[in-house]
Amino acid sequence: MKAICILIFFAIQCKNVAKDEVLPTSNPIQINEFILKKKVIETGDIQAYENLYNSYLASPIPQELLFYSLYMADQYNYVQANYDVFANVTLLCKYRKKALTDDMAKLAIDNLIKASDLGHHQATLKVKEFKIDKHSKPIDVFKALLAEE
Repeated sequence: MKAICILIFFAIQCKNVAKDEVLPTSNPIQINEFILKKKVIETGDIQAYENLYNSYLASPIPQELLFYSLYMADQYNYVQANYDVFANVTLLCKYRKKALTDDMAKLAIDNLIKASDLGHHQATLKVKEFKIDKHSKPIDVFKALLAEE
C-alpha cells in the first residue's frame, strides 16, 4: 500500500513539471564565469578578461581574479592585467596583514613598474610619486603604498 502511495505521489509531482521545462542544475553566473575563464586561459581574450574583472568587482573575494591577472600579464603582456596584479595584491595585503611578505611586495612592485613601462597612466603616476625604480626595496615601497591607500 505504501508503494502505491509513493508511486501516485511521484506521478503527481512529475505532472507538475512541464515537458519542455528545463530544471537548472547550475547557476547561470557560474557558467558564464567558467566560459570567461576558459577564454582567458585558452586564447588570452581581453574582452573576456575585462568581463571577468567586472564580475569579480562585486565578488566577496575579488582577489580570486589575481590568477587570471597574472596569467594575462605574463602570457599576453596585457598592460591592464599588470596593474590589476598590483591592485589585487594591494587589496589582499591591506585586508590580510599576514599576506604581506617580501615576495608579495616584489610581485606587486614588479607588476606596477611593468605596467608603467608599458604606458599605464595610473601606474606611471604611482611610480613617479613614490620614486620607484628597479633598485627600490619592494617591501619598503609597498608598505608606503599601503599606508597611502
